[in-house]
Amino acid sequence: MKFLSKLLSLALAATVLCSQAVQAEEKAPAKWQENVPILSILYDTSIHGMYEIYYKGASLSTGDNFSRFEKIHLLMVNGGFVPHNNIIIKNNRTMVPTSVIEDVFGAMVYYDDKERTVNINIADTNIVFGINIGDAEVNGKRHDIEASAFFRDSKIYVPLRFVAEALGAEVQYNNDLLFGQAIQAIPIHRIEFYGDYKYFDVVSIDTGSKDKKTFTVEDGIDALKKAATEMYGESHMYYYSSRDYDMHDIKYTNHDLGRYYVYVVKGYENEPVYFNKYTGEIFSSPGGSIPFFIITEGFLYKPAN
Repeated sequence: MKFLSKLLSLALAATVLCSQAVQAEEKAPAKWQENVPILSILYDTSIHGMYEIYYKGASLSTGDNFSRFEKIHLLMVNGGFVPHNNIIIKNNRTMVPTSVIEDVFGAMVYYDDKERTVNINIADTNIVFGINIGDAEVNGKRHDIEASAFFRDSKIYVPLRFVAEALGAEVQYNNDLLFGQAIQAIPIHRIEFYGDYKYFDVVSIDTGSKDKKTFTVEDGIDALKKAATEMYGESHMYYYSSRDYDMHDIKYTNHDLGRYYVYVVKGYENEPVYFNKYTGEIFSSPGGSIPFFIITEGFLYKPAN
């Protein structure tokens, strides 16, 4: 009877939360958008050692701030960055608040104060974490986990990889990426503010990707060459400082960023180009006078001398 009572309580809570979620969705714009990796990370010279991150979503641009002493952790879901992810690394595990799970997966989350458990429900999957206990249940099956759910700052944190994989998503970690083009834009007297290049991690999650059409690496190269021709003409040459650069001299880096193949043009290896293997869309990270790091839509644009 206790089990049936708990199920009824969960169903009632899920119904209430669903109603609230629908109302909230009607009032507020999405916090992130699929297949939109547009991102800017800037160094604020007016605030010593502060990095500002700006995201481009459907109709909402929001920012996060990090000090020079903090590591930047980014979360990419289905090709779009999630603002305010509040990632915490504990026991080498990526932990996120349950609010992120709600936003990303559309999950219903219910905390049982009496049982000291947090329940995450989506479709036909029910995940239960005990608070500060190293185990979890997925549809009634028990699992030992190395990072327990816990409270911090009035939020419940849960292990991101465990939740994502329980829901059938693919998870990828990109560790210790860095902003290579930053130094070109920094006055000499400012370089000491940065120390070494700023490192950051990207955790990428892909849901339902097995059912989507996938472009190959070679498809990406063909698309990038076409984009280069459209931008630079049939010669596809870029002239800079009395030197010619062939914008068709593109190679795959053997690295993916989530659902994006990553390429470079010879001579501009510190300015990656990203090709979405599901949509065929192109993005790039141009350097030059842009401070620190940016991902923008389209092929590499090199301004004239």
